[in-house]
Formats: sequence, structure tokens, C-alpha cells
Amino acid sequence: MNLAKHQDEYLAEIQQEMRDNVDVNSDGSNHFSIESLRKLSKLDSFILGKYVIPKGSICAPYVKRTHEHSENYGLDGCTFNGFQWHEQQKPAVQGNNDFISFGLGRWPCPGRCLAVAEIKLILISLFYKYDIKLKDGGFSTPDLMNTTSVSPEAIVLISRRAE
Repeated sequence: MNLAKHQDEYLAEIQQEMRDNVDVNSDGSNHFSIESLRKLSKLDSFILGKYVIPKGSICAPYVKRTHEHSENYGLDGCTFNGFQWHEQQKPAVQGNNDFISFGLGRWPCPGRCLAVAEIKLILISLFYKYDIKLKDGGFSTPDLMNTTSVSPEAIVLISRRAE
């Protein structure tokens, strides 16, 4: 917050420090290694300070903005498109900047392939054998900032499909 508040004074120097220390891959793309991150001493000044995260607190990035950003999802990133990944030919296990729930970089979630396979099997089992509807046709999201640990609320109607 302080960097945002005082960006006129500090941001240009910090951005220059970032440019000076970024590593370039053989394909021309950029990344920061552990070594290059350690050299960002001006940025450290905004990280070190009066911030205390109480013991037992959960600290996580706010990925919702990334998952709705217009550069990743078009002009209407908030509108659901069930086939967006199919249309872009991106498998669910592929990590990239436009969907970061499984992490990125050198150490993305090692269980993502298993997790996606399990989710697919559950959905296949449900939607192949059952008709599933939401009562009143929708659901509510009680906490938009915390959709991963506070599930949406709905009444789900399930009936066995005639074979």
C-alpha cells in the first residue's frame, strides 16, 4: 500500500531496479531467479517494515483480478464462458499467467495433473448418470474475495437419468 501511495517518489527507481536485475531466458522471455530477487534492495524497503501477520492467519494472493483481466479474458472477463480454454486449446493442467490457481514458474503444484484428473472423473460420474440443476437456476457467492475456501451457496437438485 505504501508503494502505491508514494509511487511518484519511488516507483520509477524501483522499476529501474527490477529492469536492471531481471534474468533473460534463451527464448527472450524474462524471469526473476532467487539470486536476482535478492538484489532488489529498494523493493525490500517496502516489504520490510511494520507488517505483522498474526500467527494462524491465512495469507494468499488475490487471484480473482488475474482471472478476470481483459488481456487474458477479453473485454468481458467477468462473463462466464464454459469453453474458453477449449477455444484457446489450453489443457486444464497447463499453468500460465492467465490462470494461476496451480501456481507458476519453476515449482507449480506437483499434484495438479492428479487433481484435474480426479475432478474430471467426478464430473463425468455426476453428469453422465444424473441430471443436475440448481434450484432457482443460480447460486450466490457470499465472499467474492475468498471463493476457494468459502464455497458458493446453492440448492442442487440431482435426479438419476433414465438409462
